[in-house]
Amino acid sequence: MAHPIKLRRDRFERRAHALGLDTQSRQAAAIGTNETTHSRVLAGERSPGVRYVLGALHLLGDDKTRKLISELFDVPTAKRSA
Repeated sequence: MAHPIKLRRDRFERRAHALGLDTQSRQAAAIGTNETTHSRVLAGERSPGVRYVLGALHLLGDDKTRKLISELFDVPTAKRSA
């Protein structure tokens, strides 16, 4: 049985706050997910899905990470506000 993926909330929040994303609503919008999903992932009640992980990496990663995501995956663009 596979072990669930869990978001390291403290690390995520530290990086998100550094970008000025100080509410779950703003964080969810920037990732490209809804606030309920984001809240559940933060609380450890739900494992992040592929779109969530890619959105978080795109948001919080450096330019090299964003470029690699774009090169390897054809991901439809979602609203991303930083």
